[in-house]
Amino acid sequence: MDDEQLERGLVFDDFETSAAARIAKLEYEAELHRRRCRELQAGLDAAKQVQAAKALPAEARRAIDAMLSGRAKLVDILQLVALAYPDRVVVLNSAWKSAAESEDFKYPEVARSLLRRLVTSYWEAIVDGRGDAVARRAFTTKEFSAGESETVETNKRAQRLRTFRYRHRDVVMNAHLKHGIKDSAAETLRIHFQWDPDDGRVVIGHCGRHLDHA
Repeated sequence: MDDEQLERGLVFDDFETSAAARIAKLEYEAELHRRRCRELQAGLDAAKQVQAAKALPAEARRAIDAMLSGRAKLVDILQLVALAYPDRVVVLNSAWKSAAESEDFKYPEVARSLLRRLVTSYWEAIVDGRGDAVARRAFTTKEFSAGESETVETNKRAQRLRTFRYRHRDVVMNAHLKHGIKDSAAETLRIHFQWDPDDGRVVIGHCGRHLDHA
């Protein structure tokens, strides 16, 4: 090998070494950028969580705390369902009032199960076009009633108790979910509701003790 060839070889070796060094440097810098992006994303996610926590209504925060501590009341469970499924359920003022009045209800897990199925399995079946006859299979025959007895439905006072103000009009809600038969706010639960096809949501008018039959 003559001197010229040797020189060219040394230059090529230097070029390869230099190129490899530049590639290694670029890869290192790229990794630093990726690491920085991950750190920024983590910071952004944390900030979003803090912002979401600050935006959480006081009632929702109280309901979550009550649930986590094992002392949830009926109104707490209703609050969590309304918070978790705002696109599926409307809770009327009358329902909030009746739930608050049933603070001694002994079976919060029963209420949680009924309300959860109402806004999941039942709602999904209705939205999918399978109809109420299929949707009600989310409940047992002891838990679901599509209406009241003829005596109740023909009694004016009983129907007034089952009539709720929704979107500037009176709506009779005879369909209901149920637990217990005693005339006791501690033992019995009735959830009267109506499906709103225009809004695509379940409207709850009452969530509390058994309403009078007459």
